[in-house]
Amino acid sequence: MLSRISKDSIIAFLLGIIVGIFMTFIFLGGMYAVYKVGKKVFSSREYSAPKAAVSSRPARFIGKKGGLNLGFENKKDLEFFTLKDGLYVEQSKEFAVQGKYSLLAEYPQGAAYPGLYWEVYNKRKCMNWDGKHYFSFDVYNNSEVDVTLLVKFKSGANYPKQKYQIPVNIPPQSSKNVTISINDLAEHLDMRQISYINLFINKPQETITLYFDNVRVN
Repeated sequence: MLSRISKDSIIAFLLGIIVGIFMTFIFLGGMYAVYKVGKKVFSSREYSAPKAAVSSRPARFIGKKGGLNLGFENKKDLEFFTLKDGLYVEQSKEFAVQGKYSLLAEYPQGAAYPGLYWEVYNKRKCMNWDGKHYFSFDVYNNSEVDVTLLVKFKSGANYPKQKYQIPVNIPPQSSKNVTISINDLAEHLDMRQISYINLFINKPQETITLYFDNVRVN
């Protein structure tokens, strides 16, 4: 009798182990499926959110007909650009060409490509410069050295984008009005889908301070 009970107990115990292992696999499979679905949803949100945030930012700075006007009289004008590679900016009363204020931009020594940068990835948010005449701005070099400011544009909502870059030399302690013909840009870019502007310096050997005013497309 004792051996009979022991044998039945062993069989029941083994069956319990088998059932337990089977249920564990089912549970782990369910958890993995939930993980995969959750990861897919999270990744989709993480990828799309930055594009929405970037593409919606410039709306209040761009005219209905595609013009651009940044005079920096309002501190909100500073929000148009993203600051790249350690660039520092502030509203300033120094070297204003029109109005009371300019934009002080400090390009740090040793940074790779510090610049005033704007970009979108949405066709509806691209700027349409077709029919415009020029892109222009005023800049004052408050440094003791010649500065080569690189003005870079791209067109197209998605990569690969068309691109074009223009070097601008600014002597020390002097101002310059930079005027770039839209017709010249049109030879390299799709003027109906301007999606990128960057005013940067390539690896400054010392800290460079520039003052910008009247960034416009007319």
